[in-house]
Amino acid sequence: MRAARWLSATSLAVAALAGGGREARADLFGLYAQGQAAAVSAAGPGVGLRAGAELMLFEAYLDRTEFFKGSSTTRIIGGLQASLPLGVVRLSARGGAGYVVDESGGLDGDTSHGTRSGLVARIGGAVEIPFSAIVSLGFTLEEEYFAVRDRDADTGTHTGTDALALLYLKLGVGF
Repeated sequence: MRAARWLSATSLAVAALAGGGREARADLFGLYAQGQAAAVSAAGPGVGLRAGAELMLFEAYLDRTEFFKGSSTTRIIGGLQASLPLGVVRLSARGGAGYVVDESGGLDGDTSHGTRSGLVARIGGAVEIPFSAIVSLGFTLEEEYFAVRDRDADTGTHTGTDALALLYLKLGVGF
């Protein structure tokens, strides 16, 4: 009897540590919204929102980040994403491309420009801790390459890269 209780308690502890309270899901379609804090970027720290949709391996999202120096970026991205549950965390990777609007140096910290827009390509990975079926906390590292033109003056195409470190709280539902 004592061995059975010990085995039950050990099984429950292992299941809890392995995320046994959350069932593995492979949603065909999902929607999410997240609030995020940018800890590292060329424009400095800031806060933002991201809203997106996932269809199997495909993802599309709208991302808006306001930096504390007064600059901002808005991105519309389409690409691929994948995630893997690993114990109590979920690892994910994504890559995609889209359109970006940079206001006052949101991409590179250069505030001498007004509004610029153009193409952007992004790649990144994240570690998420799911708290429930719809809420998770995560940390992501993303790298992006951009090619933008100034909307107010013909200064040619400006290209560059930026690395971002984001802490986020995500709400999502899957079907």
